[in-house]
Amino acid sequence: MRFMKNLGLVAVVGMTLGLVACADDEAQPEGGPIYLEAGVVDLASTCGPEVYPCGPYGTEKDNVAENMSFLGFWDPGALCKPHKDQKIDLNTMERISFQDWYLANEACAEKKKKLLWVNVAAGWCGPCQAEVTEVQKQMLASTFDERVGFLNIVFETENYDPATAAFIKTWATSLELNFPVVMDPAFDMGLYFNASATPFNMLVDTSTMKIIYRDVGADFQAIGEAMQAFLANL
Repeated sequence: MRFMKNLGLVAVVGMTLGLVACADDEAQPEGGPIYLEAGVVDLASTCGPEVYPCGPYGTEKDNVAENMSFLGFWDPGALCKPHKDQKIDLNTMERISFQDWYLANEACAEKKKKLLWVNVAAGWCGPCQAEVTEVQKQMLASTFDERVGFLNIVFETENYDPATAAFIKTWATSLELNFPVVMDPAFDMGLYFNASATPFNMLVDTSTMKIIYRDVGADFQAIGEAMQAFLANL
């Protein structure tokens, strides 16, 4: 299975992976949004076109996704760089949120990502490893559409313990990943799905932060078709 370019769109070839059921606080930065304990950014008084879309927020298709926030590793230039040129910095842990992709629409100009693919995984989940490995393979081969950003959220280790910085660093290293990888030890993404149905995949329109696709399981064909339909209308 692979994501391939077809007239600049994402096309899907081959079989799907199918649905599989295989589950320390940072100091608040000065200025900017306020990060809540649950990992959701409080934008109630500051949301708007230059910050983040205002609600109402929800977890279903066509809802605006809440601005989830996590600690993790990435290439600081990931929002604007071609996928194959990204190099994850595993020495510096940063706060990464959905808002980063929304605000990058302005900063990245023509290189901006039109879609954010949010992928939630666990260390004990074989299909999760297969999915991110395939995505990485396509990025390095330049067959992954550059208009789609990818965020890998890991919530548990191989032993079902809450994900840690050490674990996601090992995860990224062993799978040779170069896209953003963050940890969700409190399983805040459980708002969207049951851990037993891991992995979870969601596509978000970065201009509105509305969910255009969401489902459990590594169904590449369904994800690719949703991407293609969205990008074809830009």
